[in-house]
Amino acid sequence: MSSNNSTSSLIVKRLYRNLLRTARPFVSSPDATVLTSLLHRTGIEDWNHDHHDDEEDTGELAEAMLKQDYARDLTSSYADRVLSKDNGGVGSSDSATMSSLRTSTDSSSKQHRQLFRRLLREVMTGPAGYAKMVFPSKVDPNKLQRIIQREFRNHHDDCVSKDFDFTVRKQTAFTALQELNKKLAFFHKLQQAAPEPSLRQAALRVSPLPTDPPSSYLRPGTFLVAHPYLNDTVFSKTVICILDHQSLRMDDKEESDKDSAVPIPSPDRQYKIPGQTYGLVINRVSLNERTGRTRSLKEAFQENMLPERLSQTFGNATVRHGGPVHMSIQMIHSLSAAQQDQQQTSSFIGGTMIPEINAVEDQSPAALYSDQATFYRGNIFKAISAVENGDLDREDVSFYVGASTWSPGQLAAEIAQGYWIPCRGPPEMALHGICEHQQPQKDQGGKRPLTDLWLSMLSACGEDEAKLAHLFYNEHQWDENGQPCDAFEDDGIDEIIIF
Repeated sequence: MSSNNSTSSLIVKRLYRNLLRTARPFVSSPDATVLTSLLHRTGIEDWNHDHHDDEEDTGELAEAMLKQDYARDLTSSYADRVLSKDNGGVGSSDSATMSSLRTSTDSSSKQHRQLFRRLLREVMTGPAGYAKMVFPSKVDPNKLQRIIQREFRNHHDDCVSKDFDFTVRKQTAFTALQELNKKLAFFHKLQQAAPEPSLRQAALRVSPLPTDPPSSYLRPGTFLVAHPYLNDTVFSKTVICILDHQSLRMDDKEESDKDSAVPIPSPDRQYKIPGQTYGLVINRVSLNERTGRTRSLKEAFQENMLPERLSQTFGNATVRHGGPVHMSIQMIHSLSAAQQDQQQTSSFIGGTMIPEINAVEDQSPAALYSDQATFYRGNIFKAISAVENGDLDREDVSFYVGASTWSPGQLAAEIAQGYWIPCRGPPEMALHGICEHQQPQKDQGGKRPLTDLWLSMLSACGEDEAKLAHLFYNEHQWDENGQPCDAFEDDGIDEIIIF
């Protein structure tokens, strides 16, 4: 009996030392926050916290109902999961550990998943958070080491794992070791293929907005930059400009967390759902499904369906893809004339001005007094007349099909889950999905910035966000090491919800 206890203690000590050694780059290296931001979750929750304090034993805890949350399409399974020693560089472990894992019961396996998911969630967002992915600026690099020391060095009463037996704790430590090694391997692979960063890559006049309270970003003029891990969705590497947000009425506050509202088909409808948010993806063009080429206005709408004046003036204009929600053609136009002429032309064409959110909140947000005022909607036939009269350039008008909408509470939930980082920036970026960059200083070397709005926007959010964006610039580098840390290959279909 004492021999078994001694062996078990030795296994735990070896796992603990290996965990600390493997976690070191996530804690104290120059890339610590970037590495930690590579950790992400499927969205399958660990256990029902409301029942945790009432559970009388570990058996009942293992049978507690899993609380399921929405997840993006990021739930692909691993191949050759924990039991394969050759899978992705598991790290140092001895034969006793592997033998013990092979003989684990189904019950302990389920408990180990619950415990691992609970600790993973705490590493990423704290015990009360529910983010599935994080940006480097949201990372506490010391948290990983603190949790490893708390859970696996000694068995204190404040351990989350105190209700679990030795086998479950050992499985959890081994899974953590494997996932850290996978993310290290993934990081080095991405790093090898990443382009050399330009000193001028950051978009000009762009900076991140606070995420609390939601009113900081739930307003027109906010730009949403997608997390790299939204790679399997229609929003992969997208930048969205919020054009409209309907504030909740006092009597609608109780409904703010519900996702049952159906997106309105057009922003011009006479009624608008309180809490509804409407925006456009600004860095995607609409493609012809057959040829893969960009679509013109004539192609998006059969030429014989377009009025002759519209076809002649804008028929060859590139159509941009605003999002997955079907909407009729939408127009954005910019005016760069003098302020007096802007006012005259803008009142003639109509539309709603996209405001610029200032770094100093008490300043007027009106973009009408900037070099380029940008509007969405408006009268397309009056825009044609403005072009014909020389008051508006064709290049100052863009057309969008499709849109991006969120039901009440949905966008705030996505921000909390880490899908987007909200930013302020110049409204004219919404016209063609391009940005300006910092002008080079005298004697400043370095390469020219890449023409990629998503890369430039993230680079403007901080040095580590720039590193993360460059890692994911080349899309072909994905492999199973980049999958969510808790995507167990035999998770039941009922446990995974695709959002």
